[in-house]
Amino acid sequence: MADSNAAIARIVADIDAAQHSVHLLFYIWLDDGNGRRVADALRRAAARGVSCRALVDDLGSHAFIRSTQWPALAAAGVQVLRALPVGNPLLRALRGRIDLRNHRKIVVIDNRLTYSGSQNCADPAFLPKAKYGPWVDLFVRFEGPVVRQNQHLFATDWMGNGGDDLTALLAEPLPQIQNGQDGF
Repeated sequence: MADSNAAIARIVADIDAAQHSVHLLFYIWLDDGNGRRVADALRRAAARGVSCRALVDDLGSHAFIRSTQWPALAAAGVQVLRALPVGNPLLRALRGRIDLRNHRKIVVIDNRLTYSGSQNCADPAFLPKAKYGPWVDLFVRFEGPVVRQNQHLFATDWMGNGGDDLTALLAEPLPQIQNGQDGF
C-alpha cells in the first residue's frame, strides 16, 4: 500500500466486499480515525451475515479494548478476543512474562486475500510513533497460497486464545487467482 491511510482504505473496501469471513489480528488497534473506520466496516460486514473475528494484543490494544468500540463490535456480532491477557500487571509479572506479546498484523478476508506487514490499525501519526519516529509502515495485500499461511497463523492465535475451532475453514480449497497481481 502507498501509505498507512491507503492501506486502511483498501482494507475497509475489502471488508465491505467480504462475503464469508473476515479475520483481523493487530498488536495495536486504536480508537482513532482509521481504527474506527475498520471497526465500522467490521460491524457492517457482521450485519450482512459475514463471520467476523477480531483478535488484538491485550497490552498493545488496551485503550481500544477499554473504549466503546470493543463492546460495540461484540454487540454487532463480531467475535472479539484479547491475545495474551495481562490482567493485573503486578501479579502478571510474578506469574509470567508480561513482555511476550503478539505483534502480528494480519487481515484475512474470505480465505481469498490477506494483508500483512508492520501496519497497525491506527492513524499514521499515533502517539507512540512520535516518541520513536519517524518511521514508515509497510502493508502488503496478497492473494494465493500465502493466504492459507496467514489463515493458519490467525487460526493458531485465535484458537490458542480460546476462540472457536477454525479447522474446517482451513480445509476449504483455495480459490483460483487470475494473474497473481491486483493491478493497484
